[in-house]
Amino acid sequence: MSDYLSSWDILIIGGGPSGMMAAAAAAGEGDLRVALLEKNSSLGCKMRITGGGRCNLTNVATSDNFFSNIPGNAKFLIPALSVFSGKSCIDFFRKLGVSTKVEEEGKVFPVSDQANDVVEGLKEYLVRKRVDILDQIKVSELIVEQSVCKGVVTENGNRYFAKKVILATGGASYPATGSTGDGYLLAGMVGHSIKNAIPGLVPLVFRDSNIAKNVQGISVPKATITLLKGNKKHSTQKGDIIFTHFGLSGPAALKISREVSSLVNQGDEIILLIDFFSENKDEELLNKLSTLAGQQPKRKLLSILKQLIPDRLAVLVFQMLRLDLDKNAGETGKVVLRKIIDYLKKFPVELSGTRPLKEAMVTVGGIATKEVNPRTMGSRLIEGLYFAGELLDIDGYTGGYNMQIAFSTGWLAGMSAKESIS
Repeated sequence: MSDYLSSWDILIIGGGPSGMMAAAAAAGEGDLRVALLEKNSSLGCKMRITGGGRCNLTNVATSDNFFSNIPGNAKFLIPALSVFSGKSCIDFFRKLGVSTKVEEEGKVFPVSDQANDVVEGLKEYLVRKRVDILDQIKVSELIVEQSVCKGVVTENGNRYFAKKVILATGGASYPATGSTGDGYLLAGMVGHSIKNAIPGLVPLVFRDSNIAKNVQGISVPKATITLLKGNKKHSTQKGDIIFTHFGLSGPAALKISREVSSLVNQGDEIILLIDFFSENKDEELLNKLSTLAGQQPKRKLLSILKQLIPDRLAVLVFQMLRLDLDKNAGETGKVVLRKIIDYLKKFPVELSGTRPLKEAMVTVGGIATKEVNPRTMGSRLIEGLYFAGELLDIDGYTGGYNMQIAFSTGWLAGMSAKESIS
């Protein structure tokens, strides 16, 4: 082991949104020695690509709506969000010179539409607060003596000591940005339970790739998708969907993906029902198709259906129902028309699962929240150890919720560590 030794009051591991915010809170008025360790060559690598490079900071949803968009352990976040809310986040970045704007569904972005402005604004704040930013340093072990965390050991054997240590290493999604699950290993080595990490906010994969390829690129607004476990309804989401060469993406698919990932882990057969006309009742849609067929009896029924849905989707429906592509609308009875409508309202697709964790926007799973004090983010097992961000078994839907989780838990961890020293 190297003889290199150094010490701080507070040591934060991970330079993502939760780690940077923890450092900001811990530094306070600059009266404590705070260090931020990052294994990449720069801070905020994942932040720079979120929101399509625009960085969806938070959401202005009401408290109830906010929590309804956090399917993973929302109650655990009540203290953190009460200390550092979405409004707190907007005010904080405004003071850093990063003005924000609110877009559809309450999403908050920087006015510049540049994620780099958010990262650099936060980094400049840390520099002003005299936080020691140490990059290209990977932590391989926590130093724990008699159930008290005293510091860390780096990959090259250096020992960094601190009165308090905050783990904010992120999950295991987008590993190219540095989120490679290091924190799970570190926490597990000192006795923490880790809930199996699975993909969240990730596209779905069809078992039959031909279905996907036939409708690749087609988007459907305001669809409703329903996940079946066996023959029973498991969960439902409504929103835009986009067919890809492997399956389904878009907001609704991403939201339901955590449920798909969970069922895959259980080995269940998964069927997805797609309602292409969720805002129309069955009879209303049947009357519409019947009227079009009655007005154009000599046209092929396929051509009539193409007036309601994209051409390639109409062809796929005919193929799946084994209907005659050349049959005229006037030769078609209401039984066939109803069969088509039933199919459009409950279009069945068997799923093989989701895209891999490395392509997911967020990790579902992580450090068990029962082992963490929600009022401080402190470990219930190891004194002086705190957690923040995606490393915890908490996750939200798209729309700025996950970023706010990172900021709130990071701020609370940093403040708690600081106050425990004071």
